[in-house]
Amino acid sequence: SEDGGLGIFNPDMFASEVAEEIKTYRFLDLEGKDIEVCVNCVHEENQFIESFVSRVVWPSSEELAQYFCSAPEKVKGLKVLELGSGTGLCALVVAKLGAASVLLTDYSDEAIDVIRKSILRNELIDKCQVSKL
Repeated sequence: SEDGGLGIFNPDMFASEVAEEIKTYRFLDLEGKDIEVCVNCVHEENQFIESFVSRVVWPSSEELAQYFCSAPEKVKGLKVLELGSGTGLCALVVAKLGAASVLLTDYSDEAIDVIRKSILRNELIDKCQVSKL
């Protein structure tokens, strides 16, 4: 068999299409102001499927976004580059916190598409640009 006889090969793991969803994330800044970001993504159950890795919101992205909300001075007025943006959650939060501009990048065409949709959804076209790695 294709899995070396282990009996665990699941061809569905390599499916090219998974339904996209829109998730809303809310963070509080230092002043207690609600920072809301909506991102296009795929469900986290798909995180181990290579073709969907960049379109899952990883817990580390949420934690980093929360960190910047607690320290907005680290990005306010600066130009920010995010390598491997995935869904763009953290970078979009940084844009809402007052970064002068944000460049979001990823290697996957699908991730770039997700990022573009999320930039438009969050009305950040004036602050955010996307580039493929």
